[in-house]
Amino acid sequence: MVTCLRRIFSKTGLPKEGQQIVRVLELFQAVYLEQNKEDPVISQWPEDVVWILCIRLLELNKSVHDERVSASLKLTKDRFVDSCITMLKGAFIKQQLEEIYDNIQIREFDCKMNINEKQYGRINEMWFNIVNDDFESSVKNKNKMHKMTQVKILQNKLPSQYNYDELFKTVGTKFIKYCRRSKPKNRIVFLSEDETQILWKEIDSKQKPRVILVKDVETVIIGSDQTQVMRKAQILAHLDNHCLSVIGKQRTLDLMHPSDP
Repeated sequence: MVTCLRRIFSKTGLPKEGQQIVRVLELFQAVYLEQNKEDPVISQWPEDVVWILCIRLLELNKSVHDERVSASLKLTKDRFVDSCITMLKGAFIKQQLEEIYDNIQIREFDCKMNINEKQYGRINEMWFNIVNDDFESSVKNKNKMHKMTQVKILQNKLPSQYNYDELFKTVGTKFIKYCRRSKPKNRIVFLSEDETQILWKEIDSKQKPRVILVKDVETVIIGSDQTQVMRKAQILAHLDNHCLSVIGKQRTLDLMHPSDP
């Protein structure tokens, strides 16, 4: 079961909100029991065994690997094993639970999705939203559905030159900027008029903005776990696609857009 969860979380990341955890574990429990219904041991388990163990594994993963959990509150092997033996109603023996504890202690659940997979997923998500929005609006007027084409869809969604200048130059765009040694801050990010500089400053501030030269930018990557600063922030999984990092020669600019894409 640990291996199954590890493979899932390696591509989805850990669910971090209550509703996400419930949905993921309900689905996992149903599929796991269905695919192992011929197993003579698993078929005898009470139905809630999978659910309870999954919850305990997520708690153990956080307890062992989250630096914010104080030493006095961390789950020891004895506490984990004793509580599981009681809660799982004899479905696992002590040795099995000790091996599970060691497995999680040695290697935490983590996301192994590479940046190309994230970018591909982001493109698919954006395309789905574009098509789905237009489809839903077109249902209200079926006579116009046959006139919809991919070209028109994209043209309707692309910003005008005025919007482009406003978003990236004249006004700028609001982001949450993450820092190495201080709390996240709201910042306006914009391009210089000649598009040679990326600038950011405090909202409504008249102070001189900070700068990264475009020529010094090595790459821009999507995701909340691609730089040390972003990983430290522990941003919720469902906001991963809102995050980007501008990687310069001397520094990174780590940002999250606060609204839905």
